[in-house]
Amino acid sequence: SALGDRRAARQVYVACVGQCKRGKSTLSNALLGGPLLPTGVAPVTSAVTVIRHGETRAVHVHFEDRAPETIAIDAIAAYATEAQNPGNVKRVSVIDLVEPNDALAGGLVLVDTPGVGSSSPLAAETAKAFVPRIDVALVVLGADPPVTGEELQLLDAIGVETREWIFVLNKADKMADADMAEAYVFTQRVLADRLGVVPDALFIVSAIERLRSGAPTRDWDRLAQALRRLSGERKDAVLRDRMCQQTRRVAAQLGHTIASLDEALTKTSADNDRRVAAIDGWVAHARRALDDLDALLRA
Repeated sequence: SALGDRRAARQVYVACVGQCKRGKSTLSNALLGGPLLPTGVAPVTSAVTVIRHGETRAVHVHFEDRAPETIAIDAIAAYATEAQNPGNVKRVSVIDLVEPNDALAGGLVLVDTPGVGSSSPLAAETAKAFVPRIDVALVVLGADPPVTGEELQLLDAIGVETREWIFVLNKADKMADADMAEAYVFTQRVLADRLGVVPDALFIVSAIERLRSGAPTRDWDRLAQALRRLSGERKDAVLRDRMCQQTRRVAAQLGHTIASLDEALTKTSADNDRRVAAIDGWVAHARRALDDLDALLRA
């Protein structure tokens, strides 16, 4: 299964998540050292893009209803942006970008997601649907406005899957230092109240400043070091914790599926067709859960 393949490859999925227009794609570009992903003034991202290491650059677009396509790097916008793929009318499931980048060589997989709170409900649902695949959440926040209610709800959903967080206060170049310092204290307090712990990985950066100057300003070096640790000394611990958490979740899902299947088999119903369809559905659920559980236990 895909879950087993990920664990066998010892890849850590770090997903840039947050509200629209926080600069998630720009931050991803800055981490990768160049403008690979489309960015813009209006909300841009409409599909999930997974960036992983490979010897040769390649871009593969996977669809919900047809075979994958291989495209050029400068054609990503045609599939990943609201302007050229509004409401994901092209039914893109994921864009897989293979990149010969040293930052990814240790097994770090960077994921760019659509923002919550955008004018496209489907884009927000796409971001939320990816939550179960997140190993580490790179939460991109801002100071104007500070952390929002929708962002806190997203943290609640992510917290069910992982407790590995990195928080970034982006666009520091647009704020006075005193205002940014005040926003830092406020954000830290809000996150501590929501998560129950004071986050020690909260970094003030400017992704656009990094892209334009190439210089590691503000907290950029500390952010880069935190990401390097995820693909180095902390990788085994992160993967072990995630595998244990996923195993518990899949086992609970399997238990619920078996209970539902048992009910469908024993419950009397005048509508036999509906009863058979329900049984078929729960059997399919059980098979998928068993496949995932087998992959996790083997890993």
